[in-house]
Amino acid sequence: MRNLKICILGLALASCSRSEEEQSDTTGFSEPAPNYDLVYDDGLAGRLANAATTVSKWKVTEKYKPCWNRVWQAMRWTYGDQIEKTTVGRPQAYNFAEWANPKPQRLYDTFKLKKKSYAGTEIPVGSIVVWKPGSCGYDPDAGHIEIVVSPGTACSFYCGPICTSAVPEVYVPVKKQLRNEIINRYMKLMQTCACCSFPTSTMLVKSLECQRYRAVISMGVGRDASRLANPH
Repeated sequence: MRNLKICILGLALASCSRSEEEQSDTTGFSEPAPNYDLVYDDGLAGRLANAATTVSKWKVTEKYKPCWNRVWQAMRWTYGDQIEKTTVGRPQAYNFAEWANPKPQRLYDTFKLKKKSYAGTEIPVGSIVVWKPGSCGYDPDAGHIEIVVSPGTACSFYCGPICTSAVPEVYVPVKKQLRNEIINRYMKLMQTCACCSFPTSTMLVKSLECQRYRAVISMGVGRDASRLANPH
């Protein structure tokens, strides 16, 4: 029991002693965050699509930028009113792309979106699609913005087929997911380095494996790997 307490304490200290730089590695989506990939978030996508479908049915009363007003309302329902505090410029639909493109980290932190290259029916459901001014016959000054609600269909203040004669800016709902090699590494270390089950003398022999195990914990991926490997 004493050895068990010592080992648990050691793991806790290793986890808590991470530097600020190491901690930041697990909070962003881009470098540095080598243990995670960004994958399509079907839950967030569904919420955005449902909200866009709802607001598209409202009676059009706006004389100015109705597409952006409806998309922004769908985003508010999905993310909450706190997005009003962001610096997203909203005079015209295409301004969202002008804000998002140079700020991929801010785009992810605020909206859990990532810019990707898709067109037409390939654009995933829930994606926010922005068209340049004049594209596909849209407004020559404002462009157009909409949310994909089903393959090939998008909504703003109305719903209709996605234009295929131009290439839009596409922002896809994403979430962080541990890379498979990290999950496999964690599970292998769990099997070969159950350091808390060894007496002190054996722990010295197993020191390398135990250090590797503590390294996984200190990277902040141990809990996620265990959860993904044992979902039930």
